[in-house]
Amino acid sequence: MRRANHIKKSNDVLILTNGERTEKVYFTLLKQKVRSYYSIHVKFENKDPYRLVKSAIEWKNQYAFVWIVFDIDLFLEQGHVQRAYDLANQHKSIYIACSNKAFEVWLINHFRVFHDACLINQYKIYLEDAFQTTKIKQSIYDKADTSLFSKHIIPRYRTAIHNARLAYQIKVVEFQSLNGNVEPHIWDLHSATTVFQLVDKLFKK
Repeated sequence: MRRANHIKKSNDVLILTNGERTEKVYFTLLKQKVRSYYSIHVKFENKDPYRLVKSAIEWKNQYAFVWIVFDIDLFLEQGHVQRAYDLANQHKSIYIACSNKAFEVWLINHFRVFHDACLINQYKIYLEDAFQTTKIKQSIYDKADTSLFSKHIIPRYRTAIHNARLAYQIKVVEFQSLNGNVEPHIWDLHSATTVFQLVDKLFKK
C-alpha cells in the first residue's frame, strides 16, 4: 500500500499509536505545548501491535524515524507483542514505546514513582489517588478530558520521565534478582513503561 506523498525531512518523526483517546490526545497536546527539535506527527491506526509495525514499515521512508506506541493489554496473550518487537528490531528507524499493561502507568508517573503490581482496572484508582495527593482540583480521570491533560498532566512530563525511568530500573532489578542477569522484556515487568524513552528523545530540553 502506497502512502500519500510526504517530503521527508531529517527531523520529521511519526508517532504511530493504536490508542485513539488517551495516547493520541496526550502526544498531540505534548507537541503543542512543549518545544522539540523534531517536527512531530501523531497518527492513530486501529490495529494490533504487529500490524502497527507493518504499517510503520510503510511509513518509515517518509520520516527520520517512527515511534510505535501501544499497551500490552490483552495483546500479549493474543501473540501480537513478541511478533511486533521481532519485526521492529529488523528496522533501524522504527522504535517501540510500550506500557505494561496500560498507558495509565505512564500517566501515574507524572505524579509519583509507580511500579505497583495491580489489575488493569485499578490504574484509574491509582491515578485519581495521585490527583488527590497533589491537591489538584480533579477527582475523576476521564480519558477524553483534554483540559485535564493540558493543565495537570502535560506540565509534569519531565517528572514523568524521571519517575518512569526509576520505576523501570526498579522492576528490572526485581526481575533479575529472581531470574539472574537476564535482560527482561517489557511484558516481564508488571506496571512498567518505556514511554519515557520516547518523550526523553523527542522533548529534550
